[in-house]
Amino acid sequence: MARAPRAWWRLLSVGCLVCLGPALGACGDDGPHFVPAGANPGQNLMVIDEGFDLTAAEFSNKLVATYTFACSSSSGAPSDAEGGGPLGIDGIASKSFDQQKQEIVSALATRDESCHLQPGISHKTDPLASVARFRSRWNAAMKNNVPIDAAFTASEQQTLLTAVNQALATFPNHGTATAGTAAHENDAVRLVLVERPLGDESTVMATYTCVAQADLDRFAALYGDPDVVTAAVNQPQSTLDADIDHAIATHAVGLVNESFGSPSRLFLEQLQAMYGCPDTDFTGYFVTLGNLNLAQRRAAAAAGGAQPLTVQAAGNDGAQIDSVADSLDCDLGDPVNLSVGSLALDGTVSTFSNRGACVDLYAPGEAIITPVAGGWYFAVDGTSFAAPLAARTLSLAASTPYDAATARRQLLAQNAGNGEAIPPSAFPADLFYEPASTAQALVDPAAVAPQPRWAPPVRVDLRQLLGPLERRRRGM
Repeated sequence: MARAPRAWWRLLSVGCLVCLGPALGACGDDGPHFVPAGANPGQNLMVIDEGFDLTAAEFSNKLVATYTFACSSSSGAPSDAEGGGPLGIDGIASKSFDQQKQEIVSALATRDESCHLQPGISHKTDPLASVARFRSRWNAAMKNNVPIDAAFTASEQQTLLTAVNQALATFPNHGTATAGTAAHENDAVRLVLVERPLGDESTVMATYTCVAQADLDRFAALYGDPDVVTAAVNQPQSTLDADIDHAIATHAVGLVNESFGSPSRLFLEQLQAMYGCPDTDFTGYFVTLGNLNLAQRRAAAAAGGAQPLTVQAAGNDGAQIDSVADSLDCDLGDPVNLSVGSLALDGTVSTFSNRGACVDLYAPGEAIITPVAGGWYFAVDGTSFAAPLAARTLSLAASTPYDAATARRQLLAQNAGNGEAIPPSAFPADLFYEPASTAQALVDPAAVAPQPRWAPPVRVDLRQLLGPLERRRRGM
């Protein structure tokens, strides 16, 4: 199978705790319920994310296999002392152009064997065990659209919400929520779960140092050089990519959900302004790195072979993204990629959602009731949850064997009349937390008390912001 090389897929951090169980890595006290041998295979969906609780009710009898990223090193984001900064390009002009170019070409010619897939996913504990006595009433309120102040006394609310806000500050079970959203009332889907560590935009903010225009310009010149582009296109497939391709082929995966991405150009420019950095233009940096990524994908597609349809969250920067100059994840016209933005429950585009030509489709991404570890349910916002709802729609409608390009084309065509949006009415009503009617909120928003909803930290693949040479030099 000729898959596009995931040159920007390296880990932000590793050191995975892996539990090897007898049933494809099944773990947990009660154990997840895997699809019995010989059962109807359904439409197999691979969800790549962090934090899967395999005992979640939504996964019962839908799990096909589970895996975890395992790597030989545990480096995090490059530190300032290493001269890397969050972009890994500080001081890049310290060597001659030709010397750096040859180092890059040499690095790209080496197969990356630092990471691989390992069967199994670690057991997840209840992040709210201290307030477990409230779980039943909380879940009933969520699922029945009952305002929290009607389900709990003022004292109980204070105790519960304090614990919830603390425990979910990092939303440790993002994968349970995204995969559970795709699997909700969906007997057609079969899940292949891949756990990988991810970062969030707060990590970028915490480690950010000003980036010089000279370094951005040198980076663009180096990675736009024809010899470097050729080396990147011909880069040997990494062990990790080969393992992912093998899992996709073994389990007949037709769909992949990625509820993460890379920070937009707008986000980085806002950080520069926030930290009082000199004015810089990131356009050349984004165009160069984005085009390099596209060249790799197109070369892999030209090599032939079936590829699954990747459904990806468009991002929550509220940015206009129309090309790779705005977002490294932009794949205009790519037949096997689908970028999904978020809709509010009234059908309008969410204020936080990225939008523009790079966004293929919109699906509900506000007040989505999702599962987390320990059997809890929470109402959350974000394109992270719009993407699996689109994947859910595709898994229900797709034929077997799955044709990614056809499925993408049909989905876009059928929603063209809705402004390329899948409206909330297309999904089960119990997916949404609406204790006050949408109509009432539209007439008099001030009369509707705020309801407990969370906007989990945006999951980002920070490695997309690092050049290949910098990643290899730091052993990541």
